[in-house]
Order: sequence, then structure tokens, then C-alpha cells
Amino acid sequence: MVNQTAYNSLRQHAPRLALALLFQTERQKATLSTLLLLGLEFDRIAAQVSEPMLAMIRLQWWQAQLDTDNASAGPLAAHLKNQLLSGELTAEDISSLLVSWRQSIELGTSDSADNWAQLIYLMSVKAGLKRTDFAEEIGRSVALSRAGQPVNVPSSDAIYAQAGKGCEFLICLAYLARKAAERDVTRTPFLIFGLLYQVMLRPTSR
Repeated sequence: MVNQTAYNSLRQHAPRLALALLFQTERQKATLSTLLLLGLEFDRIAAQVSEPMLAMIRLQWWQAQLDTDNASAGPLAAHLKNQLLSGELTAEDISSLLVSWRQSIELGTSDSADNWAQLIYLMSVKAGLKRTDFAEEIGRSVALSRAGQPVNVPSSDAIYAQAGKGCEFLICLAYLARKAAERDVTRTPFLIFGLLYQVMLRPTSR
């Protein structure tokens, strides 16, 4: 059975994002959870734009984790190591994300929309979707919604028609981005019912 430690960590640290992976396979949950956790960690590091050198050093530490065989320092590093050893993720995958976050820090911006566009695109590739056209748009919407900004995302039906089997996490992320403004939404079963409705019935309204 695939180890779900990464998914459990995501449920603990970002329960709302974890809901987006409810319908993925066990193997996909491990990989996609690791990527989402890395995105959250890189965001936390990049938020230190008042000390860009410190942020760069911390990102470089993550780069070093790709090139070492030493014991992992911390749960997230261990999740990443497991994914690299299994071949589900590659050093090139993570390096591309680190480049994106470094650029944000160099520009001195807290806007992570482009970073999350690349992250969700990578998740779509790893999930084996037949097309990934909506991935970057949804990734930007996730970042904007986390910053409290309004979003406009594709309908569930449109996402499924384009991306096909395995795209449930994109449908869920789009729905969660739309619902981000609602208070205490993660504490009610209605959110899960909403996700079920989006995935099972795929309403066409945008």
C-alpha cells in the first residue's frame, strides 16, 4: 500500500487543499500532496521578502536536498526524498519550481500566482492528464484565492472535457478557489457535498 504520510501532513497543515485530492489514487495523493506541501513551504520562505538573502539561502537548502543522500531533515524533506527515490518526482521537477520562486524573491514580489500556475501544471503532468491547458489558469486562481482576491475559473464540465480522467483534483481546486471567500467553509460537510457534486455531476455553469 502506498504510504500516505505526505497526504496526512497536507491534511494537517492545509486541510482545504487536501480536500482537492479526495478523488485521486493513493499513489497520486502521495505525489501531489508532496508538491502542494512544497508550494506552501516555498511561499512561506518567499514571504520573507524583507530579507531576500535569507530566503534565497533557505531555497538553496531545498536545492541541496536534491543532491544529497544524507538522512532527510524533517518530514517534508523525507516526503520529497521518498518521491525522488520512487521516480514519481525528479530533481528537474523540483529545480524548475525553485527557479520560479527564486525569481519572485529577486523581483521582491509577494505575488505567487505564476509560481502556483507552474506548480499546478506540474501536478497535472504527474497525474497523467491528456491535456493541461487549464492547469496554469487554475493554479493562478488558487494563489489569488489564498490572497483573498476574486477568481474566475473554468466549469467542472469544461475541465473534465479537456483534461479527462484523473483531473478531479483540478475540478476540486477550481471549486475551492471559488468558495475561498466563505468563512468556516472547511468546517462544514457542505463543502464535501459541493465537491462531490462538482466531480460526479460536473455542472456546466462557469
